[in-house]
Amino acid sequence: MKPVKRIGLKYCGGCNPSYERVEYVQRIQAAAGNRMEWVSIEEGDFDTLLIVNGCDKQCVLSEEYDKAGWRVLSLKDDGKGPEEILSMLLEEEEKR
Repeated sequence: MKPVKRIGLKYCGGCNPSYERVEYVQRIQAAAGNRMEWVSIEEGDFDTLLIVNGCDKQCVLSEEYDKAGWRVLSLKDDGKGPEEILSMLLEEEEKR
């Protein structure tokens, strides 16, 4: 069995979300099962950072975190299914 991937989570401030961000992430987490462990960004020990923006404005800029040397996947809506997001998270890991 492959080791569990640790995914850091960073939510935007939620001032004007166009979708239910927490519910969307819960669907992604449920689809991931035991393939991934989810941690807060403050923990800092993760494989990829998932930034969850609530709208097109994307106040949480991924460039800031890219510069920190982290692999980053940034979402601005819930248009992709959970399995597609999981594939993207795994692709990010494989590219490193």
